[in-house]
Amino acid sequence: MSLTGTLGIEAAFAPNAAARVRFWQPKTVPLDRLLIGCAPDEAVRRVGSLFALCGHAHALASASAIEAIQQLSPSPSVARARLILVAAEAIREHVFRVCMDWPAFLGLVPQAAALMPVTEEFAKLRALAGQDVFRPGAAMALPL
Repeated sequence: MSLTGTLGIEAAFAPNAAARVRFWQPKTVPLDRLLIGCAPDEAVRRVGSLFALCGHAHALASASAIEAIQQLSPSPSVARARLILVAAEAIREHVFRVCMDWPAFLGLVPQAAALMPVTEEFAKLRALAGQDVFRPGAAMALPL
């Protein structure tokens, strides 16, 4: 199994315009070799840490796949916590782009300090969910 179908995009910006754009098809990632011999919990952890963006979404997808194969279901509170974390992660990534990338595109100073409240709230949610939230078949009651 390999991760394919992704597209690389690199853009360089001058004030008010794209100065250079490059597209490429990255090499496939041999996921099967990265996961050989892994317990399900370890496989989910590895998949969730492979990509710079959307680690929680990848962890959710891999946990869901393992649960489907093993005919497991997370508890309702775990399922809810997972969805909350994925949504919060998406919000955090969007705020990062608005605070850091957009100002740079416009020739302004990135607003790193504006990220702090979002980053802190995301860390609180992550801590509240606990380290086992993406463990396949997790059945704990979570306060999210």
